[in-house]
Amino acid sequence: LFVVCCLLTGLLGEWHNTMKMYLPLIVLFSCLHYGHGAHVSLGPGPGAWQTSPAANHGFSSEKLEEVSKIIAERVPVRYCFLVIKDGYIIHEDYTANNSETVYESDSLGKTITAVVVSAAVQDGIVDIDRPIHEYGVDPTLANWSRKGTDWFKKVTLRHLLTQSSGYGLVEPGTFFSYDSDAYIEYISYTITSALQQRNISGGALQYASDHFAAALGIPDLFAYDDTGQDFSAGGGQMISCRDIARVGQLVINKGKWLDANNKPYQLGNEEYLTQLLEPALPGQIDGYGFLTWLNTDMKKENSSHCCSPRYGGVLKCNDNSSVCGYCCVPAPNYTADAIPCLPTFPSFSSSSKDANKRIDMSAEYEPDQMLGSSFPMVDKLKNNSEKIGVGMGAFSKLMFIKPEDNLVLVSIGQSDAESLDCYRGYNEAFSMSLVWKPFADVLALSKKQQQSQTKQQQQQ
Repeated sequence: LFVVCCLLTGLLGEWHNTMKMYLPLIVLFSCLHYGHGAHVSLGPGPGAWQTSPAANHGFSSEKLEEVSKIIAERVPVRYCFLVIKDGYIIHEDYTANNSETVYESDSLGKTITAVVVSAAVQDGIVDIDRPIHEYGVDPTLANWSRKGTDWFKKVTLRHLLTQSSGYGLVEPGTFFSYDSDAYIEYISYTITSALQQRNISGGALQYASDHFAAALGIPDLFAYDDTGQDFSAGGGQMISCRDIARVGQLVINKGKWLDANNKPYQLGNEEYLTQLLEPALPGQIDGYGFLTWLNTDMKKENSSHCCSPRYGGVLKCNDNSSVCGYCCVPAPNYTADAIPCLPTFPSFSSSSKDANKRIDMSAEYEPDQMLGSSFPMVDKLKNNSEKIGVGMGAFSKLMFIKPEDNLVLVSIGQSDAESLDCYRGYNEAFSMSLVWKPFADVLALSKKQQQSQTKQQQQQ
């Protein structure tokens, strides 16, 4: 590249006498900047990930090493720390195992499910706003009438993707109703039925494997989904840290990917993948997109304060027990701000023995922003961007997606998620924050340095 730039510089130098002193310098500077500066890629396509020096993308490799050590100290039992910037691996560290080791994704696989649907939308197989019964889906695979009203004919893929199915207790699209089992599986059932309507052989499992996973370069992604024609929409796929980063990069690319010949094409639907990282139902569900948690600022006016991934251990109900929820409670002698308890999901009486008619939701109230809200004021994140999506599986299996910086960060482990403000509970928002904060500090420093460099170049 350097030689080509020099030859081009010479040719342009002869192009016009009046430009001879200036244009060659401009071209040479631009070529050198491209040759040694930040390259941008759509990712690996179906091939292997490419690595690139952190310095080429505005980061210090030493600082990223420090971040990795801090995370390992603050969040015990971490296995990997992987940073993808501009479509390249710029940092990779393993405190246990290696880049080929696979782990059960748990609910991190839900973000995989959401991105599979983007491919089905792009291929014209499904419309997420069409009632799923119109695809001929069997309504008897879950109970859609737990309080007498049958809500099945109102259910759409959008409701399932935004965890607002209603559990057959309330109208779909009215409450956050997090699910990992019977209801979310209707995402896969719908794709299978839609394929059958089009006389396309195979079900959702084959489609997800052949048209999505193989294209991403992880053909065995659904190899352990022993669910007949369907895949496990609630997650659980076996993934390596590099595998799940491909899914995040596709979201960053808004569906663009590289084929086997290194040519770009649209694998996932652009509009859909934009919505994936937007509030599901503004004013009702602000902290969740399509099967992915969001860092939405809940201090804004008319915020729903719903929701963050924290599951309290103490059941509390309102005065007439019509609404109950499991709430976070602070540890003994904890004096900082406690997480408010605000159960919102309608329930039968807490004394009801009928499990078919009673669900006590976790009151996943978010007073601030998911990342950093459980920290004391002195440790709060500065310039805490709302434009961050987080795929999350049990025991802090995490993937952060930050499109504005073309950035994917993966940290997988088997870490406990208890915090002092959610004692006897499970606070994944706290674990997320512990992983993200040291990296966010380095990211802020990188941006500051880049801005300074840009200003100096402009002055010159």
